[in-house]
Amino acid sequence: MNTKSIKFRITSLIAIAIFVVISSILYVTVSRATVSLVNSNIDLLDAVKESKKEHIEDFFKSAKNMLLAKTTDNATVQLLWSVDEGFQELEDLEINNIKEELKKYYESNYVNNINFKVK
Repeated sequence: MNTKSIKFRITSLIAIAIFVVISSILYVTVSRATVSLVNSNIDLLDAVKESKKEHIEDFFKSAKNMLLAKTTDNATVQLLWSVDEGFQELEDLEINNIKEELKKYYESNYVNNINFKVK
């Protein structure tokens, strides 16, 4: 084939033009598809976020309703009074005496049984 012929040059020019057009169309299509895919994934994550937010709100609402139901129960009120009285008794205890008694207990029951010669 003669490379200097007009027929060869026109055919080559048309082939190059078709290649450039196809490459441009392909580039635009891929870039738009990528943007579309990213946007759809972001929308999916937003939907999951909203769903989880609603689940957490529902959980706290049910916990609130359960606590409100339990506060009207007489046994719960008595239990809370007992716990409050127990904490007041703990505040009245002397910590230093408790520490000393605990040290004596561990020294008499545990420290004597330890084998310090083990490597």
